Amino acid sequence: MPGVEIAHIDSLDDPRLEAYTKLTERQLRSVLEPEKGIFIAESGKVIERAVEAGLVSVSFLLGERWLDQLPPLLEKVATDFPEIDIPVFVGEMALLEQLTGFSVTRGALAAFHRPPLADAGAFLEGLVERASGRPIRACVLEGIVDHSNVGAIFRSAAALNVDGILVSPTCVDPLYRRSARVSMGTVFQVPWTRIGTEARTWPRDGLE
Repeated sequence: MPGVEIAHIDSLDDPRLEAYTKLTERQLRSVLEPEKGIFIAESGKVIERAVEAGLVSVSFLLGERWLDQLPPLLEKVATDFPEIDIPVFVGEMALLEQLTGFSVTRGALAAFHRPPLADAGAFLEGLVERASGRPIRACVLEGIVDHSNVGAIFRSAAALNVDGILVSPTCVDPLYRRSARVSMGTVFQVPWTRIGTEARTWPRDGLE
């Protein structure tokens, strides 16, 4: 499949899998170089919604049975980014079962580049413009430290047609594995951005 390279693996010690097996969430974010950051999407539904949102894939790690279920998704990736060769690492389900959290991922994981975030002011202006004159519905997540709660809020926001979400500097990362998984991929559907990067920037930057 042009743009997508299937590579069979027989060990989780393969250095090409470090993003899935060795790197911490902090390392994945590349805090000092955010433009190089990636995140891991877990489970078929979350991966599907990330691809549908147009996010750029780095690689996929799949149990063999997923090759029968994800061809349309992989074809979309190949079509959307024909200039990129994206590796799809495939292993036996018994091998993938050794990964922490297999009971929820069921052997389907993917790494994506982190999308750039707009500053809060430009983000809100964009929401107002898209609302075409109606009042916007914006949600602020302030200081939430539980990843599951962040994911659940995004899922509720999607159900309530919230226009966008502002995330305070002290709130956990919506793209953390558990947050994205609990959200069922709605973190890729509901527009959001951070209000600065330091605690002192909120609420000032969010209200100016």
